[in-house]
Amino acid sequence: MRPRPSKLEPFEPVIDGIRRADLDAPRERRHTVKRIYDRLTAVGDAGDAGDAGDAVVRAHVAGRKPEIRVEAGRGPVNVFFPQTHPAWHGG
Repeated sequence: MRPRPSKLEPFEPVIDGIRRADLDAPRERRHTVKRIYDRLTAVGDAGDAGDAGDAVVRAHVAGRKPEIRVEAGRGPVNVFFPQTHPAWHGG
């Protein structure tokens, strides 16, 4: 059997568009997952987005976040900082 499509699938381009716009927004103006979910459910014709649930929206946003950064040419976030320590000369 083929897996059934997600109820969120029709709204994924909208969510991705919001996340792309947030790349240029100041930190305090960016959308949280709750704000994205509220926007999807507030729109009259997007009533089905509420059926998907906020956990599904959260999973989509978390999975697409690094991909959207790469698609926008921002590259992946560098979270690894090499550390150097002076050599220990016991004595």
